[in-house]
Amino acid sequence: MSDFPPFIQDTRIIKWEAEENFNSLSTNPGYKVYARMPKIDLTIPVNRKNVFLKDVLLKRESHRDFSSKEFDFDEVSEILYSIREIPEVSKNFTRRTYPSAGALYPIEVYLISLNCDNLEKGVFHYSVRDHSLTKLLLEDVSSLVIDATNDEHIDRAACVLIFTIVYNRFYPKYGQRGIRYALIELGHLVQNINLTITGMKKGCYEIGGFIDTDINELLDIREESEGALLMMALGNI
Repeated sequence: MSDFPPFIQDTRIIKWEAEENFNSLSTNPGYKVYARMPKIDLTIPVNRKNVFLKDVLLKRESHRDFSSKEFDFDEVSEILYSIREIPEVSKNFTRRTYPSAGALYPIEVYLISLNCDNLEKGVFHYSVRDHSLTKLLLEDVSSLVIDATNDEHIDRAACVLIFTIVYNRFYPKYGQRGIRYALIELGHLVQNINLTITGMKKGCYEIGGFIDTDINELLDIREESEGALLMMALGNI
């Protein structure tokens, strides 16, 4: 009999990556991997001059009226770099640019490319471990995303990020209360992106209202194991 409640019984789609002979849940985050799918390595951004935290905090706001200008590949890389994994001197410990209860990191990030130079239109999974994108579906899915959100502003976005929660990462340690911790983590993660976008003089806004089943089906995830929590549209302003 499984210790998981019914809505997260199926954990087969998650592959756990851990240091050899190291099994502590508190320092053993999970990583979703697609071993058979092609991967795209992202670039490391250069330091932007004259961008200060106090300025981007004051200037941060939601933007929905995007221009038709595309994102270039390095800009996509820079945005995702703000939520990457950070190498640690301790071989048994890993951390990221945002906090997570128990360092379990139940949030996964996907990217819908709509108008990005040198990046095909389609659905990608972001790997925080090696700062790369995995190709999941290469086709224009803009109409599906617009229908699922009832949001026409997406038609001019350069890309859309989708944040999901993987239930079996937190449940063995925190039970149902882990959902609360995951939502706190998501807030930190999204703020990283908001401030990065503001520093790049681009725009974004969050989308909390969407048809869950349509978005989960697009990502090919099982709702009893993983589910979409939030979406974010990004574009030039």
